[in-house]
Amino acid sequence: MTAAVEGELDWVAEPGTRIQAGQPIARLDTGPLRLKLEELQRLREREAVNEAYQARLVDRYTALRESQNVSAFQLDEAVSRRDTARMDMAILQTRIRQMEDEIARSTVRARFNGLVAERQKQAGEYVVPGEVIGRFVDLDRLEVRAAVPIAYQSQLAAGDRLDVTTGAGTKREGTVRTLIASGDPASQTFELRIDLARAKEPARDIMPGQLVKVDLPLEP
Repeated sequence: MTAAVEGELDWVAEPGTRIQAGQPIARLDTGPLRLKLEELQRLREREAVNEAYQARLVDRYTALRESQNVSAFQLDEAVSRRDTARMDMAILQTRIRQMEDEIARSTVRARFNGLVAERQKQAGEYVVPGEVIGRFVDLDRLEVRAAVPIAYQSQLAAGDRLDVTTGAGTKREGTVRTLIASGDPASQTFELRIDLARAKEPARDIMPGQLVKVDLPLEP
């Protein structure tokens, strides 16, 4: 899990905490962002007053222009000031939406049900966008990575079903999601990625990082 905005961390979930999708994993202090948002809102209010005045001025000059009491140049100037005020209003509105989005993204939320496996940043530390706060793992959709000799690449394909044996001896069915068609020159192996079937109940026989055995039906 990474920070989406810049700021000081206010809270980070403890390692080992199970979190449901949509719930917060970490929060940044939004005080400075809210002050900037308030400033932009006040600027928008001030610009709204100016835009309303410029609009009334254009209406007045338009009426006077019909009786030749105002020059075309004066009317054009008034229209230009009104249009500029409207554009400034639109720009401020966009900046306000951007600030509201930053405030919303100051709370890092889980995108799936999972477990906080590691916390790399503590409350009070300053983070920047993209900086890693911790590691959050999906316990429902586990992936097995197996190193297979390159010589057997032609005998495996995406969609193959394979048996995966855990350390406790329990067998789980897995489906080959992809073959990484790039061999390691030192070990002469390539990587096989296997999706484990979801367990009906929380799995107690396997966890992320654990070594497992994959049965590969290979012919010499």
